[in-house]
Amino acid sequence: MIKRLLKWVLITIAGLLIVVIAAALMLPFVLPLDRIKDFVADKMSETLRREVTIGKVSFNIFTGIGIDDLHIGNKAGFSKKPFVKADKIEFRYDLWSLFSGKFRINKVALIGPEILLEKKGSSTNFSDLIPAPKPKAKPKAKDTKKKAAPPININISSFVIKNAALSYINYENGQALKSGFNDLDLGISGIAMDFSSPIKFGVSANVIYNNKPVPVSLSGVAAVNTDQDKASITNLKLGAAGETITSNIYISSMSKSQDVKFDLKSGRINVDKFLAVISGREQPKKTTAAKPPHGKLTRSVNKMSSSIPAGLKIDGKIDLNNIQYKEMVLDRLNVSVVLADRVLKIYAKDTEAYNGKLNGTFKVNFTKPGLAYKVFDLKISGFNATPATNAFVRSFLMDKLEKAEDLVDKVEGTLSLSADLYGSGVEMPEILKNADGKISFKLENGKLKKLKSLEGVGSKIGLTMLKNDMDIKIFEANASISGGVMNVTKLHADNGESGDLIVDFRGPLDLINKKYKSGNVLTLRLSPRVAPKELDSFKDKSGWAELEFELVGSLSKPIPVPKLGKQIEKAKERLKEQVDEEIEKQKEEAKKEADKKIEELKEEAGEKIKELFKF
Repeated sequence: MIKRLLKWVLITIAGLLIVVIAAALMLPFVLPLDRIKDFVADKMSETLRREVTIGKVSFNIFTGIGIDDLHIGNKAGFSKKPFVKADKIEFRYDLWSLFSGKFRINKVALIGPEILLEKKGSSTNFSDLIPAPKPKAKPKAKDTKKKAAPPININISSFVIKNAALSYINYENGQALKSGFNDLDLGISGIAMDFSSPIKFGVSANVIYNNKPVPVSLSGVAAVNTDQDKASITNLKLGAAGETITSNIYISSMSKSQDVKFDLKSGRINVDKFLAVISGREQPKKTTAAKPPHGKLTRSVNKMSSSIPAGLKIDGKIDLNNIQYKEMVLDRLNVSVVLADRVLKIYAKDTEAYNGKLNGTFKVNFTKPGLAYKVFDLKISGFNATPATNAFVRSFLMDKLEKAEDLVDKVEGTLSLSADLYGSGVEMPEILKNADGKISFKLENGKLKKLKSLEGVGSKIGLTMLKNDMDIKIFEANASISGGVMNVTKLHADNGESGDLIVDFRGPLDLINKKYKSGNVLTLRLSPRVAPKELDSFKDKSGWAELEFELVGSLSKPIPVPKLGKQIEKAKERLKEQVDEEIEKQKEEAKKEADKKIEELKEEAGEKIKELFKF
């Protein structure tokens, strides 16, 4: 038994040796290396319209062809460094194809390539690699001459890149802004010219982010059905620094309007960091660089809007958990997204943040310059006010409002808000000029901390209590906005029965020029516990003193102008009441004195009668 087994093993080994020897003998005839080198270089130069050089071509019977020292030249007008530089390219082949007199390549591996991408203004060093569609040429007469067959038959079903380095340089404003990836690996399998089977792909790399390598990855399965004009990317996973977004994308009517449906999910994601890592862009250092000129952002947004195809339709579901954007943190972002006719609608349902919920509908019209927007039925309920307002100010207002930091750490309590707004613009002051709508909010069981406006009033009228924090049971306001003017119809703050101050305000605010408009009224009511004696003439029967002012000047440092008309009338009324009380008091005392006199007279008369009649 052992002898028979050994015999078959020896026969198998001998057979393999014969195959190897036969293939080696056929190699000079089937695989002319010099011709392959010239063929590959010429074909690549013709296709890429760049100078392509190859160091040498080698062959390994077990692996295939190897091309060493590949250089692809850069586009004219850019740096002299090569567009692509690769240590080695391996072409894996089908061994058995040698015995049919052919050499069939089915896999290409690019080892250690260095890829350089550059951008100057609107031009890139790779734009010429994407040929413009050519008009259909008239059919030519058939060429009866036989063309020389190529030295190799390429039928690639998989493509691999190992240990690549990709650099991206953007030349802007005299500076070279650099980003890129290291240790980039790419794998694509299932490639077929007729797209008859799904293609699996996966790519991973290290990004240098804040001087540390951060792993990023992308994988999924792509499928195209040309007969049904459909495509899909399923099980799509995009990962960076341990955070992953998963998605499925389905595209129909590819050759026409393109209808896209997708879902997007994540367990945790820091949007800023995620995008920075994915793009290979390091976190920018804080600088005092000048702001871009007014209008640049608007032009960029308009350019982006115009690039959206008119027939594109998108219908998607987004469900992200533990998401952070700048300072804003959401426990759950649950929205539906619909794009049609270049109008985007976002439906937020029970988005959870800061111990509360957010609901509403947002609409963005990309057909109008500066982005036209509408907000319907926006409702925020139960938000923890301090972290919510701080995050909003630091994320969205720091570069738009002067001294926005003064709005940080100003409120405590439970916040509710509702709004209906519409407008357009992405820059100040257009955002304020074009905004119209109404807004209301309520803050309960919290605190207002040293508000600049009240502090300014307190300094002017000598009420130090206005410079202190104010405990509140309720702080609510209703307002409308139009043409850059906010009209406050109601603003009220008090701390219930235990409070010593009640604040009311109504009137218009000029948000563009950041100042108070005429016609506003600030009313302060001080309890008997804190109202000074000097305000006795302004007190009501219960002892509360009421003061009225019109605020003028800037919103942050207003000047209170006393409105004495109402106070004077109240003082007159109070004085009249005091006089009437004094008169009544005097009348009462006179009546008592008269009654006493009458009693005395009665007693005196009685005594005289007794004496007269000698009782």
